[in-house]
This record gives sequence, structure tokens and C-alpha cells, in this order.
Amino acid sequence: GDTKEWKIVGLTQRTYRRTWLNLSESIDACDKLHNVSQHKVACIEVNVEKTKSPMEQLLLHGKLDGLVGVHGAQMTQAILLPRHAHVLELLPWIPDYISGNWVQRRSSP
Repeated sequence: GDTKEWKIVGLTQRTYRRTWLNLSESIDACDKLHNVSQHKVACIEVNVEKTKSPMEQLLLHGKLDGLVGVHGAQMTQAILLPRHAHVLELLPWIPDYISGNWVQRRSSP
């Protein structure tokens, strides 16, 4: 079939800090979006710590239609996305008593 009917969404993962704990379940849920979308959706894990070179990172990100990830340095890779791509950055909830009001004035999720 025509590859343009597919939308590829990358869900970022890191090995150490800010690890996406339920990534496999999130990818499964994301893959089911084709049931409610006009496009076929394929969701993949994007972990730049597993790539071998900057060129591999460029090729990987250059084909994505969307990038979803937890706030952090890995989201800088969004600059490699095509112009039509979308980015969704997830901010983790941090209680007021740990780091202050850096996101908004809210002390519970």
C-alpha cells in the first residue's frame, strides 16, 4: 500500500533519568489509534541512547510524524523532525516541597 496513509509516532525513552515506566502499554494504546483516525498509526520507541551514530538519529527522527516524550534533554531531538511533525512534551508532576512552583501553582497531580 501507499506509505503516505501511515502516520509514525515516536515515543521517547531514556535508560536512566525520567524513564517512561509504562512505555510498552502506551505504545500498544497508541497503535490502536488507527481505529479512530483516518490514518493508519504505527507507534515506535525512540531511544537515542541505543543509536550508533548521529546519522542514525537523523534518519530515525526524520521519518516521524509525531514525537511524544517526558520533559528532558531527549526532546531536543525534535529539531530533527520534518516540518509537518508535531511534538507533545509530558511534564512530570513534582510536589511543591521538592522543587517549588516550576510548572504551575499546583501541589497535586
